[in-house]
Amino acid sequence: MKIVPLKESIPKTVEGYDWLVFTSANGTGLFFETLRERGTDLRQLGKARFACIGPGTAEQLLCHGFRADLVPERYTARDLGEALAEVCGREEKILILRAEQGSPELPEALKR
Repeated sequence: MKIVPLKESIPKTVEGYDWLVFTSANGTGLFFETLRERGTDLRQLGKARFACIGPGTAEQLLCHGFRADLVPERYTARDLGEALAEVCGREEKILILRAEQGSPELPEALKR
């Protein structure tokens, strides 16, 4: 398996999101690497909260100076989506940072 970063899929601005959701340690690293390359001021993240699929992803997030606000008890896309749906308001803006072919269970749980 080869990881091919799709940096162009990361929004040009991350300002205004209420939640940033990471489904892998690799994706977390890629996100912050892309922001650094673009010269993004991390203050754009403002009051955003962070959700991670598991402890490895949360550890990678911590390497960039941010603590995860949410890590589900079971480390699956479905459990992450359900846990996030429990704490998010209907009007909150969520940026899901995941593989292009990621599990559909995460967005489906949020839609429900």
